Amino acid sequence: MKRLFGYIVVTTLLIFGGLFVSGQVELNTFTAGEIIRAADMNENFQNIKTALMNKQTRVSDTCAVGSAIRAINTDGTVECQTSGSGGGGGDITSVTAGDGLSGGGDAGDVALAVTDDIARDTEIMPTVLANDGDGSTLDADTLDGKNSSEFADATHSHDEFSMLPVAMGFINLNGDVFSGTPGLVSTYDEAQERYEIKIPDESYFYNKYVTVVTLSGCTGVSRTSSVAGELLVYVYDLAGAEQKCSFSFVTFKP
Repeated sequence: MKRLFGYIVVTTLLIFGGLFVSGQVELNTFTAGEIIRAADMNENFQNIKTALMNKQTRVSDTCAVGSAIRAINTDGTVECQTSGSGGGGGDITSVTAGDGLSGGGDAGDVALAVTDDIARDTEIMPTVLANDGDGSTLDADTLDGKNSSEFADATHSHDEFSMLPVAMGFINLNGDVFSGTPGLVSTYDEAQERYEIKIPDESYFYNKYVTVVTLSGCTGVSRTSSVAGELLVYVYDLAGAEQKCSFSFVTFKP
């Protein structure tokens, strides 16, 4: 009778407690004909009691509209939070429309729109042009205090003066052209003791050109002159005597 009473009590507790014993409560098991000890039964009862006290009760609470369940307690009650206030960690509670904008709000989906207080391009351009002064085409009237007419156009040129040389070359000691401007002709006049250089497409006259001569392989000085449209180069040693010497030259036309 004790064994039968024990089974009835255990079964009743399991049914009314809403427990699924398998996997949740560790119970002592018995076989047919085995003597059941009170200690074993008491241990089963204690395990069932602990399981009943710790079981998750069916959720019986709700959250208001616009809120969400944040946590469920073991007694079936819930903890709520305002929708959108968790997870992302944001702190925006409202959107306010500033100057020139309309709309905004502090709940739900909000939108912003541009009001008619903001000038459109069709209004800005006429206003700027009307107040631009003499320019009236959005040109820079002044830059660093200077009128735009004082600046040269990007495509301008200096016809009266070229920064590039009209001729250059290296002349050997005997008067031959070692390298230089295509068409350059040079000779050494033994009688006049001078180098005579013909620059292509130029009629050289000493006071209309600037020529720089650099001696190579000797010590001395040089001077330039002209005759019959040709460049003349004279070379002297430090004593003032005329000598032969290789040199390079560059000629500019101011």
